Amino acid sequence: MAGRRILIVDDYPQLVTFLTEQLTGEGYEVLTATTGADAIAILNDGFSGAILLDVQLPDVTGLDLFNRIQAVNPLLPVIFITAHATLDLAVEATRVGAFDFIAKGSDLMKRLSVSVKNAFNHLSMTEELSHLKGERANGNPFPEFRTVTPRMQQILETLQSIVNSAVTVLIEGESGTGEEVVARGIHAAGSRRGGPFVAVNCAGIPETLLESEMFGYEKGAFTGAASRRAGKFEAAHGGTLFLDEVGELPKALQAKLLRVLQDHSFVRVGGTETISVDVRIVSATNLELMQEVKKGNFREDLFYRLSVFPVRLLPLRDRPDDIPVLALHFLRDRKSVV
Repeated sequence: MAGRRILIVDDYPQLVTFLTEQLTGEGYEVLTATTGADAIAILNDGFSGAILLDVQLPDVTGLDLFNRIQAVNPLLPVIFITAHATLDLAVEATRVGAFDFIAKGSDLMKRLSVSVKNAFNHLSMTEELSHLKGERANGNPFPEFRTVTPRMQQILETLQSIVNSAVTVLIEGESGTGEEVVARGIHAAGSRRGGPFVAVNCAGIPETLLESEMFGYEKGAFTGAASRRAGKFEAAHGGTLFLDEVGELPKALQAKLLRVLQDHSFVRVGGTETISVDVRIVSATNLELMQEVKKGNFREDLFYRLSVFPVRLLPLRDRPDDIPVLALHFLRDRKSVV
């Protein structure tokens, strides 16, 4: 991994000093730049690491500088920081590919510490691809996902770096972009492929039943509970739990899911016994989950737990070359069962 270097691009001296002291205390090597030109010069010297970028600089906007950073090295995670946070600006930053967007305020350092840690995890996994590409340069790591679109192939190749790890993956994309196909591919290609793959449609189960479906229940826990029943987490022990439409989880269950991610344990509905599980979580959503966080519909701390490795799939309208490929596949598949 390319060290633990952070480049702070901000023209507010007091904030730069504060962030430098805090991040240095956490073990990071900190470089600073007060203009876009200075930042590009540092990047051209071979900088590799995470970037904290102010939205407004003396010589350029943060979004314009972000585009220039992408041209120099598109793999570097960029975290926008600003004193003038708006929902539209946050959505635009994440849309163009920023790793995160954080408003300056009293909780800045708390949020930043988590975001920076996730950014370096993401960077480390991305760099690992250089070793994997030599082994599978011409192969498709997800053979069930049919694509000839270079951007989509690159996204799938990026996922190779995390198939053997336990990090949570958040798959974002419109409905029908292949979220579950990718989730199953991550499971099948990784070290957990010998374990179960359990899928849960968080939007398809009534809220009153969702907790018992996820965590199971004890006999007599409620009317109709005639015997003990294991939940999805227990069923996925040693394997992967796929939470489809995770953005639809009700707030109460979001809190309980967060505790499971933190403690790797839970209690069945109506029970007292603490059950420990070894489960890898892959989630998917067709919502702009960051926007749902800003609206107060989704817990921010859970969002960061689920999105250690975020990936966004392309809709078919952005993959026109895949249309004949998919059409031929479905035609052949239909003939095989006729």
